[in-house]
Amino acid sequence: MPRLFIAGAFLGAQIALVVASQFSEARWFSWAPHTAQVHYQLAVEIDGTALDADQIRGRYGIQADGWEAHAIQNVKDFLIQHARTHGRHERTAMAMRYSVNGRPYEDWTWSREPDRP
Repeated sequence: MPRLFIAGAFLGAQIALVVASQFSEARWFSWAPHTAQVHYQLAVEIDGTALDADQIRGRYGIQADGWEAHAIQNVKDFLIQHARTHGRHERTAMAMRYSVNGRPYEDWTWSREPDRP
């Protein structure tokens, strides 16, 4: 009986996460396979200096001009988290132009001042 309860609870949690993901821009905990095709161009400035495509790839592990199969919010969340942790002592400005599933392009910008010790 406990095994059946555990299996049912696990399955119920998975179903709840998939349903909840339908109401969220980010899909971190969804079993729904890559439901978006995102084409984007990313520009980043660190302390007033623009990064080139190789520097962006080296810093974030993604292309400056690329394609992504995850929800665009996941990409944004990743970039912001990187800036808040690894780049916390840098002034960071990011601009991204993106299209989801062939829709018209949208613009996103984000910036932050460095943390001071």
